[in-house]
Amino acid sequence: MTENIGIVGGGVMGEALLAGLLAQGVALPATVVVSEPTAARRDFLQERYGVAVTDRNAEALAQGVVLLAVKPQVWTGGALQAAGQTCQGLVLSIMAGVSLAGLAAQLPQAAGLVRAMPNTPAQVGAGITAIAWGRGDTTAHRAIAQRVLGAVGSVVEVAEKDLDAVTGLSGSGPAYVALMVEALADGGVAAG
Repeated sequence: MTENIGIVGGGVMGEALLAGLLAQGVALPATVVVSEPTAARRDFLQERYGVAVTDRNAEALAQGVVLLAVKPQVWTGGALQAAGQTCQGLVLSIMAGVSLAGLAAQLPQAAGLVRAMPNTPAQVGAGITAIAWGRGDTTAHRAIAQRVLGAVGSVVEVAEKDLDAVTGLSGSGPAYVALMVEALADGGVAAG
């Protein structure tokens, strides 16, 4: 992949995507910039993964492919939206509840917009990511999005209107299975 990647947000899911991108060879550390407001977290990401880190969102938003991995309230806070006004790359958003229309309004120059929702098994490369396409749905953008988001598991395309339902199912499904396995283990221990 020739595009540099910017990750806005170095939290749990931002790190999961970063780790997957590097482990699968989709990106090299020298081609990734992570913006993260917490200095200790920036230091950790730089030391562990060897990527460039910054506290300036504009640096990550200036890359050819941008992953928005922040909580929705961070996005609606205003500062990040202001920085996004000049973003011209392909934007892959994993922000819950922020629609493609909302992204389009705040990222008027973005070449393409994808709304995506990975589930927690993405942290170990076994996730399912549902994606919905917005502006810039081209063959090249589809290939990039599949490659980037596929670095943490499987990718399935859905209509945006179905994304919240899919998120509820795939996001909560692993937790239900874990609860069931835990109950089986507890039952086995109790039975002796």
